[in-house]
Amino acid sequence: MQQRKFKPIGLKYYHIENNEKLTWFSALQRCAKWGGHLVHLKSEEEWNLVTKKLESGHRYWVDFNDFETENTFISATTGEKLTFKKWYPGEPNDLNKKEFCVELGSYDTFTMNDCYCFEKKNFICESSNEDVFNYN
Repeated sequence: MQQRKFKPIGLKYYHIENNEKLTWFSALQRCAKWGGHLVHLKSEEEWNLVTKKLESGHRYWVDFNDFETENTFISATTGEKLTFKKWYPGEPNDLNKKEFCVELGSYDTFTMNDCYCFEKKNFICESSNEDVFNYN
């Protein structure tokens, strides 16, 4: 099994995948397989801690989608509504009525965008469980 490479950032553990690109659905499954879930940034502090570790020019899948109700983004992991938002200006826009999943992308700074879920992107896994950090 591939080593998970979770690292402590703030009070949680994260795996920032900069090499492999997956669809949103595959990234969701991969994080679960590794003992985590797609990242769910809940505050400005958490946002700043994580985004300063990301590589500029990359786009990363996060935990939210609006499959059920347009523009009501829900966590795939917890079912919670998205409350902390950093949308790129003009987003979410549901381009061509096909954008249901959320990414973090770097334009000038990292912001959120709704995207086509079957695009392949990098992804960020998160866990509160220190066992993912201790795994070898």
